[in-house]
Amino acid sequence: MSPSRSKATTTATEAQFQAKLRAEDENVSAGFRIYANRMRRRYFVGLVILLLLVVSSHLLLSTSLAASDGDARDVNLAGRQRMLSQRVASASLQTVAALQQSGDATAAVGKLETAADLISTSHDGLRAAYAEAGLATEFDALTPVLEKLSSAAAVIVAEAGAPDPSIDTVKEAARSIAAEAEVFLPAMNDLVFELDAISAAKLERTELVHLLLLGLALLTLLGEALLIFAPTSRILKQSASQIDRVAAERAEALAQKSDVLAKASHELRTPLMSLLGYAEMLGDERISESQRNEHARVLQRSGRHLIGLINDVLEYSRLQSGAMTIHTRVCHPVAIVADTVCVLRGSAVAK
Repeated sequence: MSPSRSKATTTATEAQFQAKLRAEDENVSAGFRIYANRMRRRYFVGLVILLLLVVSSHLLLSTSLAASDGDARDVNLAGRQRMLSQRVASASLQTVAALQQSGDATAAVGKLETAADLISTSHDGLRAAYAEAGLATEFDALTPVLEKLSSAAAVIVAEAGAPDPSIDTVKEAARSIAAEAEVFLPAMNDLVFELDAISAAKLERTELVHLLLLGLALLTLLGEALLIFAPTSRILKQSASQIDRVAAERAEALAQKSDVLAKASHELRTPLMSLLGYAEMLGDERISESQRNEHARVLQRSGRHLIGLINDVLEYSRLQSGAMTIHTRVCHPVAIVADTVCVLRGSAVAK
C-alpha cells in the first residue's frame, strides 16, 4: 500500500473514531433527556395519586368524625329518652303523693311538665336519625306510646292546677303513665342498642376504608420505588459505564494523538536533515553545474515533503475538531520511493 493511501486510510479511521465519540456523547445526552422526561411523567403521576389519596383520606376522616359525633349524639339522646320516661313516671307519682298529703303539688307538676316536654322534643329530633339508620318503622311504633304518656302527663298537670283536683283522675293518669313507661323503656332500650350497633358497624367500615387507602398509599410508594427509583439507579449505573467507556476511548484517542505527534516529529527530522545535507553539498565548489542543479531539485522536493508533513500535522488538528473532509486519491508508489531516496541521499552522502 502506498504512503499516501496509507495516510488517507489512517486519517479516515481516525475521523470515524472521532465521529463515534461524538455519537456516543449525543446518545448519552439523548438517553438522559428521554429518561428524564419519562421519569418526570411517572413522578408526576405518583404525586397526583398520593395527593388524591391524602385528600380522600382527609375527606373520609372528616366525614367519619362528623358521622361518629352525630351517632354519639343520637345514642346519647336516645339514652336520655329512657331516663326522661322514668322521670315522667316518677314525677307523676310525686304529684299524686303531694296532692294526697298537702294538696300543693307545684314542684312535682313542674318536674312532670318539664320532663314531658323534653321527651316529646327529643322524640321529634330522633326521628331523622332512626330513619337514616333504617329503623323508622320500629321508632314510629313508639310514637303512639309516647303520645299516650304525654296525654296522661297533660291530664295530671291540668288536674293539679284545678281549684279542686280529682285525686282519682290523677291516680288513673299516673297508672297510665307507669304502664306506658313499662312499654316504652324496653322498646327504647332495644332501639338504642340497635342504633349503637349500626354506628359501630359504620365505624368498622370507615376503618376498613382507611386501611384500604393506607394500602393504596403504600402500593403507590412501592410503585414509585419500582418504576422510578429502581430504573433511575439502573440508568445511572448504565450511564456511568458508558461514561467510563467513553472516557477510556478518549484516553486512547489522546494516546494515539501523542503517538501521531511523536511520529510526525520523527518524520520532520528526516527532510530537515536532508535540507541541511544538500545545502552543505551546494556549498562545495568542486561539484559540477549539473550536480548543483540536481541538488537544488532535491532541496525543492525535500522542502515540499517538509511542507507536506507540516500540513499533515495541521490536518490532524482539524480532524480532532471534526472540521476535516477526507478525500481518497490515486498515487504513484514508484515516484514516492524515488522522492524518498532523493530526500535521504543527502544525509547518506554526508555520513
